Amino acid sequence: MHTTGTSSNAAGRKRSHRLARAALAWCSLAVALAAGGCAGGPTFLKTPIDRRDIEFPANTLLTQVVKGLSAPTAFDITEEGSLIIANHGDDGDEPQIIGFKPDGTKFTIYPQERTFFFQKRDPDVPRLYGPITGLAAFNHFIYVAHRDEDGNGVIGRFDYSGKHYMTLQADIPSQGDYGLTDLAISARDGRIYYGVGSATNSGVVGLDNPWIAQSPKFCDMPATRLNLRSARFQTTNPFANWLARNDFAVTTPFEPFGVSVADIVLPPRSGRPTSCICSIDIGGGDNKVEATGVRYPRGLAFNEYGRLH
Repeated sequence: MHTTGTSSNAAGRKRSHRLARAALAWCSLAVALAAGGCAGGPTFLKTPIDRRDIEFPANTLLTQVVKGLSAPTAFDITEEGSLIIANHGDDGDEPQIIGFKPDGTKFTIYPQERTFFFQKRDPDVPRLYGPITGLAAFNHFIYVAHRDEDGNGVIGRFDYSGKHYMTLQADIPSQGDYGLTDLAISARDGRIYYGVGSATNSGVVGLDNPWIAQSPKFCDMPATRLNLRSARFQTTNPFANWLARNDFAVTTPFEPFGVSVADIVLPPRSGRPTSCICSIDIGGGDNKVEATGVRYPRGLAFNEYGRLH
């Protein structure tokens, strides 16, 4: 009886210790959440994910690294091992660029936090319009692909502090169905490669393109001269009114909606067509068309041989 009582007391003490450790763990979690968990935005963590929740290959450890993101669109890792993430900005809200150091410390690159509500925005850093479709960390800078207030694509560069921004390429055609996409930097020549999608799925602007009201002069633009062979397409004119009774609109490929005068279409004078992959110098400028005829180029990356995929 004495031996049994001793075993019971020992088992009870073990249970008490386990409960105490569990309570301490929950208290620690509550303190962490109160100090800036879900309520405070994205949080860095390293939590293995159970295979029963998500199917993934054998001999692989799947780990949740960051939680609390609303819509992460691009990310990369710096030379120092920091994780840089572009978040949100797809529905008109201002996008964010945040980072986590290897030890989990969070820092903000864009937008810079303002101490007082009446504090003005830094005039040296323009407002970015989302979504941020490409992000690359290279040589201690953060390169981003975003849009301006008119819907044009822009490639810019931040330093790690986020207080210094430089526009490298602007006025990239992005108002159509598919605009500025991904970007990748070549370690061989240091050039920035970026993708530009097509304005339409067929080369002809029509009623299936909802952006014609906001950008009525926008259309696909070829990288080379095209002979159109007098192709014309007629559709109902959504802009008809009692002053201009044009019930039908006739549109030529690679022309704005309702324009049908050209049989020959030339590349844009800006040197920036749609449906292509282009490159610029790491410091900006020197735009080159690297590939054409690509409807929606995404996921650009260089392999170990320096070839773009």
